[in-house]
Amino acid sequence: MITTISRPALGEEPEPQHDRPADVPPALPPLPQREPGRTLHATGSLVEDLEHEDDQRGYEPEPDARHRALGQELLRRVRAGDRIAAAAGRTAPRTVAQKRERLAAVGGAR
Repeated sequence: MITTISRPALGEEPEPQHDRPADVPPALPPLPQREPGRTLHATGSLVEDLEHEDDQRGYEPEPDARHRALGQELLRRVRAGDRIAAAAGRTAPRTVAQKRERLAAVGGAR
């Protein structure tokens, strides 16, 4: 037995109703409106448009002081951990070769 599902021909389906009562909030926020005078490039994509806007703002300095402080804090913690490990007779593997060697020693290397 074959079951066939058919749809009515075009023009026969009723139009969906989109009216919402005034006291019911919309299901989705409204779509953003394009700014007047702003055009999209015919070959551009959203990413290219964002990059173009970023380029138009000009040079923006990076927050070097915060990055440098984070790097110094991480280095301080790594060195402190290395001192503790060295005092206990251990070392942390830093390179892939050291990590593979350590895995091979415990039988976990592939």
